[in-house]
Amino acid sequence: MKLKYIIIIGLLILIVVSLGVDIFTGIWYWNRGNLIFDSETFTNILTPILAFIAIIIYSIALFTSIKQNKILHNQNIKPYYLKAIKKLRTKAKKTKFDNLGIFEGEKINLLNYTTFLSKSVIKLTKSSDFVDDYKDFENNIKHNFDYYEDRDYYKILLFILYFTIGFDLKFRYDEIKMLIEEVNSSNLLDDEKTHIKKRIKSDLSIDKYIAFIDFFDKKNKNFIPFVPMVFDRLNNPNEVEYKSITNTSLKNPYKWFKQELE
Repeated sequence: MKLKYIIIIGLLILIVVSLGVDIFTGIWYWNRGNLIFDSETFTNILTPILAFIAIIIYSIALFTSIKQNKILHNQNIKPYYLKAIKKLRTKAKKTKFDNLGIFEGEKINLLNYTTFLSKSVIKLTKSSDFVDDYKDFENNIKHNFDYYEDRDYYKILLFILYFTIGFDLKFRYDEIKMLIEEVNSSNLLDDEKTHIKKRIKSDLSIDKYIAFIDFFDKKNKNFIPFVPMVFDRLNNPNEVEYKSITNTSLKNPYKWFKQELE
């Protein structure tokens, strides 16, 4: 039982006991002729007490009514958010990416892409061309953009590009952020807001996205190599820059989701 109910019940018991003691002592002394306790005095004592009790009872009834109305309203609007989550999940599942022959037979979409992004980095480390080029990178030997087009891991870099500078992810995460903000500003009960946001996190694979960023950020480049950004010519058009894949636009919504959903 909540503390406020305990306090209200305690006050009612105290009032009833006090009233009983007051009446009992009045009768006790009245019977002995030591106290004049006429009806007017009794009325003057009893009326404000009864009025106070009535106020408490009315307040409890009003509070209960307001709470019931909130629960009913909550039940009416909750399905709207569950439907919105389902709609975003369906849309994400239909947004597919070409596996470029790297993952034969696999269907890659916005719900499972982090699994294949991790696998693509592992495939990079198994490429002899990449191992040689990575040694060049560590020794500060630079190559131009055209050089990488003939390397055996070029398709893997193209696949990674989908997610490091792709707009599909940005639009998707913007839609999810808008839904979360709508939930936060809604009239849902706090428990239901928490429940809805947990559904968003799991059903829309935000948990997998956060776990992916956490894993890559915690590992140093000896375990998770930097990747040549062969399609990023804006910052440095003459040479290819190596970056961690979490040091790209892929990480942009990470901090916000981490704060809102954990």
